[in-house]
Amino acid sequence: MSKRTHMLGHLIRREVSNVIARDLSDPRIGFVTITDVHVSPDLKHARLYVSVLGEGRAAEESIEALRGALGFIRRRIAPHLDLRYTPELTISYDDTEVRAGRIEKIIDELHSGEPPHEE
Repeated sequence: MSKRTHMLGHLIRREVSNVIARDLSDPRIGFVTITDVHVSPDLKHARLYVSVLGEGRAAEESIEALRGALGFIRRRIAPHLDLRYTPELTISYDDTEVRAGRIEKIIDELHSGEPPHEE
């Protein structure tokens, strides 16, 4: 990842977060966090990695509502990017926290068990 795509990713992350917090009023969108943004080398595509508070159907509804609002979000961030073309936005669910929680639970279970008997 070049320095330019990295900096653009940070800018897109900040601007999209602002739009979600201030301008979206869809009740299906719960507590959403943009965890990362990967911008393609040609600057035409940006993949937003999203973490959602909650699980199951509520998380799926939040993601779907965000996908439905991508055109609106793209239009709102365009003036702040100072680019000839605003990147196409796509959303991917970031389940890092869920996986980390499972791993932590397994480690806790291993540590809470009785130590093996020495022969």
